[in-house]
Amino acid sequence: MNTLPVIGITGSSEPFDGGLKRMGLVMNTLTDWVTFKPISTPLLPLQTDVSGVIVADASSAAELLQHSPWLPVEEDRRLQEPSLRENFIECVFALHDVNRLQAHGLTRHALLAFHSRYKLQLLAHHQPGYREIGPLVASLHEWEDLETFFVMYREKLMAILQKVATRQNHTNVLMHIQGYFRNQLNARQRAELRESILSYLAGQLPLLAPVTLLKRYLDEYPNHYLLTQNYFTPYPEDLGLRLLVN
Repeated sequence: MNTLPVIGITGSSEPFDGGLKRMGLVMNTLTDWVTFKPISTPLLPLQTDVSGVIVADASSAAELLQHSPWLPVEEDRRLQEPSLRENFIECVFALHDVNRLQAHGLTRHALLAFHSRYKLQLLAHHQPGYREIGPLVASLHEWEDLETFFVMYREKLMAILQKVATRQNHTNVLMHIQGYFRNQLNARQRAELRESILSYLAGQLPLLAPVTLLKRYLDEYPNHYLLTQNYFTPYPEDLGLRLLVN
């Protein structure tokens, strides 16, 4: 399996290089972190290494999602909007991650550990979906065929992550994380953290601000569960996407 996530480019009558130039900002953002490749919609089911697809129009997106509902698919023009771009990239890295899990060989332990890492991330995207997928994972011991379980789990996982996380949901997760430090932080630190979270909720700070503060406290007061959480780094930090998401 590819080390870097693969993003397919389709739905354009332009030459491939021209299509990449058309994407401008997206290409500049991702060029060091993913591999771009041209794909044909009819051949997509054969492209098992693809972790996301950028298309030129909504009809192409709908066609792709009919046979690959778990696949992150987005129109190039919509990727100019920061929150949609961030969500698409997050989903690309998540699908690459879960597909690597399958490629390395499915075990119950590996599936449970994977889901545990994604708990806070799922909670930030869609609380009802988070509550729905929990019982499925809890029933894992009842499944004899792990591949069948994986197909269902992957589809539910990606359906949750494809819902753009709201500021309120992020705030709920940030406050939940804050609770892990109740016995470590002094009054000044607690006030600083609360102010940062509430300023984010009010749209006065980017998401990066409270997340960075929490990561600083996590370095100072390690917590095993929090250290495993993909929420803190759902994609390479150098992409700087959380600086742009309000």
